[in-house]
Order: sequence, then structure tokens, then C-alpha cells
Amino acid sequence: KTLSREERAMLSQFFILSTRGDTIIKRDFRFDLGKQTSEIFFRKVKFWPGDPPPSFNVDGVNYFFTKKFGIYFVATSKTNVAPSAIMDIIYRMMKIFRDYCGVLNEESIRKNFVLIYEIIDEVIDYGHAQLVTTENIRQFIVNEPVLIQPKTQAKKQSSSWRPKFFKSSTVASTAIQKPIQKLDAKKTKTNEIFVDIFEKLTILFNANGMVINAAIDGVIQMKSYLIGNPELRLVLNNDLTVGRTSTGERGSVTLDDCNFHECVDTRDFEAMKTVTINPPDGEFLVMNYRINGEYSAPFRLYPFIDEESGYRLKFTVKVRAQFPQ
Repeated sequence: KTLSREERAMLSQFFILSTRGDTIIKRDFRFDLGKQTSEIFFRKVKFWPGDPPPSFNVDGVNYFFTKKFGIYFVATSKTNVAPSAIMDIIYRMMKIFRDYCGVLNEESIRKNFVLIYEIIDEVIDYGHAQLVTTENIRQFIVNEPVLIQPKTQAKKQSSSWRPKFFKSSTVASTAIQKPIQKLDAKKTKTNEIFVDIFEKLTILFNANGMVINAAIDGVIQMKSYLIGNPELRLVLNNDLTVGRTSTGERGSVTLDDCNFHECVDTRDFEAMKTVTINPPDGEFLVMNYRINGEYSAPFRLYPFIDEESGYRLKFTVKVRAQFPQ
């Protein structure tokens, strides 16, 4: 049987809910579901025993969701679609929202609801994903974002205490939380690009505090505000190697695995440890990498268990930093 366009349609609805169950944004693409889907979803998730799965079915309706920044991003469908495909669309839409609003939370979505609806209409057409990157939809977006000002209390806290090693020229950590703009060379005084390196450490200790297994999952993330998106070059360590080899020199940086964004040209990576980047609009991950094996852990854990009675145990975990003095 050949499926019609209507039967092949992926999404029926997309909506954003607060943790209280309030509907902040809701767009119905095909009008094949009732108006109570958001209430049914929230009631189901609220009273789910334990943590609800990212996708489930209620009365023939498939629900797909993720909870980030204190809000629910939900998509529904009546057809039997791949959950991974729907979740990918949801995460791509979240990234676009963040690129345009600067920061993604309930306040920014409420104040930029007109812009959010405009983005949704450009990304999804009758349930089908069309343009799912910031760069592709930028020429079609005409509404300007409403900037979210930092809280007064946060300003007082940041100005009342400041470490000595932060100089007056240090850029605030919230500088990256501004929306992308249609850069005009006449109006824009400075070009900016933000590069962040995030690493997640997973370490397994034994009872004596010694490391049994350790791994590092890292990303190099960029957000560009450069006029005209010029070509960039990123130079990495000369002693960087990918893959475990017996000839690896002591002290060299060895990655077990890595991958790059589609905008990265890796032709000079093997020979010169240099990559060329044509940065797209908005935030993107330049590189993902993983390191397994022995490395100096930044801290150690020492667990202690005391049996106070026949039915009561006391657990004490001590953390000792390994940073040099």
C-alpha cells in the first residue's frame, strides 16, 4: 500500500508547557487531534510512576517530549513515526529558539511568543520538517527578539564579590546569552566569537579511593557573531593523536575517538592538526571527543559505612581535591 502525504505526515502538534501545566506555545499543524492533548500529556507525565519515558502512547496518540530549562517541549503524532527522528526535530527547534532568544526559559518564550510562532511556521510545514537550522531560516525571520534583562539581585551578587584573577576586561559569562542579530557592518562596532570547552568526567572509584575506570567526554562549542561569517582556522595540539597506538609518546594528548561538525574541513587535521571552519549562524559544536584510560583525576572519593544498628546504616563520603596548592 502506498501511503498518502497525509498518512506520511510526521507531526500533528507542537507545544511548550510550563512545569505548572500552563500552555505557553501551541501549534496545530494538521488539526487531526483534539484540543485536550496538552492537558492529557501533562496529567500523564505528572502522575507517571517514576521518571516518564521520552515517548509514550495514550489512546492512539504518540507523545514525544523533553524537559529542559524548567519547561516541556512536546510533539504529538497519530502515525507510527521513528521516535529518534521526532526527538531530533525537537532538539533542533530548541537550538533555533535559543539562538534567536539568547536564553531559553519560560520568561524569554513568553516575551518572544510572536517570534517563536514565526520560527515554528518556518521549520514545520503541515507536519513535515522543512528548515531545521538557524542559518537556513534566518532570511525568512522578520521579528526582532525581546531581550531578557538580568535580575537586579544577580547584578548585586556579581558586583559584590569578584575573584582577583578576573580582570576588568574579562567578558561576563552571560555575554553569550544574547540573540543573533542581522549584523550590519555600519552599526556593529566589534566582531565577537565565543569558544567554550566542556568536559564531562566519569570516574569509578574502589573502596580505597583508587580509580578503577575513567573516561572524559568533551566538546568544543562555538557561537559566532562575526560579520559575514568569515572562514576560521582552529589549531590544536601538535602532539594530538586519535586512536590508541603503541608508539604514542609520553605526555601526548591521545583521543580514543572524535568527530566534527559538517561545517569543519579536516583535510589538514592529520598533517598539521589544523581544521578550517565556515561557521554557521548561531551556536554549534565544532568537535566531540572521548578519552578512555588513565589520567590524573581532579578529586578522589573515600566512602565510609557504619552500621549503627540492625536496621540503620550511616554512609559518609569524603571528597579530597587533587589540585596543586
